[in-house]
Amino acid sequence: LSSSSLIRSSEVETERLERLATMGAAGSRKGEPCVLLRKTTHVEGSLKPPTGAQDISNSNSNLWTLPVRTLTFACPNQSQEMPSLGCRIDCGDVVKVVIPGHKPKSYSMSAARPGEFDITFKVYPGGRCSGYLESVKVGESVLAFAKGKKKRNLGVGITHVGVVAFGVGITEGLPIAEAELLRGEAERVHLVWAARTHEDMFWHEQIDALLREHGPAKLAITRILSR
Repeated sequence: LSSSSLIRSSEVETERLERLATMGAAGSRKGEPCVLLRKTTHVEGSLKPPTGAQDISNSNSNLWTLPVRTLTFACPNQSQEMPSLGCRIDCGDVVKVVIPGHKPKSYSMSAARPGEFDITFKVYPGGRCSGYLESVKVGESVLAFAKGKKKRNLGVGITHVGVVAFGVGITEGLPIAEAELLRGEAERVHLVWAARTHEDMFWHEQIDALLREHGPAKLAITRILSR
């Protein structure tokens, strides 16, 4: 690409971010630009209903398996500081993503490394927020900021920790369970994950790795299927 093309591309991206900031809900924080580095698909799924299905709407789209993806973003200003964005995964902090024409949407930060962080989400048919994230291309930016819990309870002195996750809620449940294991105070952590079908589940390799690392005496995983 010529230098003029690169400059124009940068100008277009700047204009897009400025437009996003002005389209956010009135009075909301504008956030900082976070460049999308890569997309990872965990569940292929489909946004279209099964063949032959009738009267399928967004409200009952849980009747079939939907896509689940992880988006990896660069931290603003190429910051290498941890925690990323100042978001404490172990405290249940969330990432607020500015959605055009809508209020900022809260997402759990599913993982963080120096200079980057992950958001893992399910894509819903007609979903305004998940549809927006799905539309972002590698190299483009979103506006985001961290929001901490009003009360931080690190569980000091707690010996047994139970975490219950429903469906894509595992994106918050598993990182918190792992954080409790790394903290080292809990004698045992038990994660219960309920989902519709086995096809709706993912992160099997990460879960197996945690089980191998900590052993069944320290970590228990229970999977529950409704179908």
